Amino acid sequence: MIRRKDPKTKLQLSYDPKLRAKRVTSQFLGGLFRYLLLFVLGFLILKPILHMISQTFMNPEELGSPTATWIPTQWSKEHLYVAYEILGYPKRFLYTFVTVLIQAFCQMVPAVLAGYALARLPFRGRNLIFGLVILTIVVPPQVIALPQYMNFRNFDPLRIFSLTMGQPVNLIGSEASIYLLSLTGQGLKGGLFVYIYRQFFRTLPKELEESAFLDGAGFNKTFFRIILPNAGPASLTVFVLSFVWNWNDMYFVKLFTNNDLNLMVRYNRAVSSMQEAIQATLRGSALLSNGHFLVPAENPFYQQTIANTLSFLLILPLIIFYLIIQRRFVQGAAHSGVKG
Repeated sequence: MIRRKDPKTKLQLSYDPKLRAKRVTSQFLGGLFRYLLLFVLGFLILKPILHMISQTFMNPEELGSPTATWIPTQWSKEHLYVAYEILGYPKRFLYTFVTVLIQAFCQMVPAVLAGYALARLPFRGRNLIFGLVILTIVVPPQVIALPQYMNFRNFDPLRIFSLTMGQPVNLIGSEASIYLLSLTGQGLKGGLFVYIYRQFFRTLPKELEESAFLDGAGFNKTFFRIILPNAGPASLTVFVLSFVWNWNDMYFVKLFTNNDLNLMVRYNRAVSSMQEAIQATLRGSALLSNGHFLVPAENPFYQQTIANTLSFLLILPLIIFYLIIQRRFVQGAAHSGVKG
């Protein structure tokens, strides 16, 4: 026996106040749970940064006090000023910014060329080369650190410098070494940037190139005037990632340049001997030595707070940078490397 559904009964059930209230309640509880989950995850992620900011503007007399863990009762700029003096912030910020900016642009050049070739140009061994590119992402940079170091220690491509100058050139301690690493695709995360460009170029319609060739445009004109302008989202993603990672990089900078003008190098040296760094700054600053600030250099809580303030000054430019370009960066990341 087949039972037929009564449309009138179904219509009445859909407007039943109890069912409607139950549905609204379940939707409200589901939304509330999602927002609570996002709030908890956001707090766990932002907790170190919020605690860092709180300690930066906390009075030194309140350090270690249980009543001023998050919100200081007395605000002070002493920690910020001491950390600012330890880093020598304006000079080292300018040097680091220019260096990292050059590295980011140098990494984009081989990445966009290799990504386009692997995505569009048919040639024998393309898949093998792409597999080697993926291998560079997997293999840690420490594996090839010694050959790279010896290469820059006795830099002599095709024996050019030996024939002209009589001996190889030593690039260790020079910024040229990290620039050459970036320009040759051996820089930090270089393989990942090639992968991002390759995946993006595979999403572009081939009709763009075909129509350009029909109009008489050659390969170079098609690439630089049509393909490259359309690669803006991928280029922005690669530039932001390269800039942030090179800004925070300590491995390549310490291995090849170890220049004290770099913020990360200076930060590492200060944190390794925090008390000596504070005392040296205390002797070299007239404002700190005249008793205007407390500066308890031997207090471990004070040393840890200054270290946290140094970290805050390091990441502050990145926070401002991300806030400026966050909308374009998210859009570019959404369109880069998600297909193909």
